[in-house]
Amino acid sequence: MRDPILVMFFMLPAFYPILFKIVVKIITPIIYDYFSVNLVDYYGYILSFSILMTPLMLGSVAGFLMIDERDSKIQELIKITPIGYKGYVINRLMLPFVGSFMYSIVAYLLINIYKIDLLALLLVSFVAGLQAVLIGYLLYTLAADKVQGLTYAKGFGVFSIIAMADIFNINWFTIIASLTPFYWITKLIVDYSLFTVVAALAVNIIYLLILLITTKSYRYK
Repeated sequence: MRDPILVMFFMLPAFYPILFKIVVKIITPIIYDYFSVNLVDYYGYILSFSILMTPLMLGSVAGFLMIDERDSKIQELIKITPIGYKGYVINRLMLPFVGSFMYSIVAYLLINIYKIDLLALLLVSFVAGLQAVLIGYLLYTLAADKVQGLTYAKGFGVFSIIAMADIFNINWFTIIASLTPFYWITKLIVDYSLFTVVAALAVNIIYLLILLITTKSYRYK
């Protein structure tokens, strides 16, 4: 609550789906009239993009919070308490996980342009939560300070393009995108199947495990 920018980032996912819906409803007939492209065929991708913004924002919030506490030496105090370093990390990363899970459901209900069943929505929300944890911890481990963290957070926006790989209809790009966790939220929305569910969970969990094992921060008990 001390940093108004972090507060703003945490609150934005509750409002931007409404803006998305207004813009989409306005430009859909315009694009069809001028370019003969029916955006309705791409509503699943638009929904995916809207949901992807949530883990990007909340993961960045968690990463900035942890960087700030590292710079303030708060973590040094927490490491010697019963909760320990692992407990601290879990505590901080629960914020973006729970927030992304809830906001993803809210985004789906507010934008209301593409229908998926309840189980698919819950899985999409769960994967969004995992990706928020991944982004938050990745930002925390990569950035030496908040200024550098801001640079990385902006760069993470490229993940949204990777998630839309199927639109470009380029085989090699789709294959590369499928090896990243961010591609699979879109697949769960537009091509829900047992294979998609297994692949989405497997890829996201593998990335999280690799990050935890390879980062120096994981050495703290």
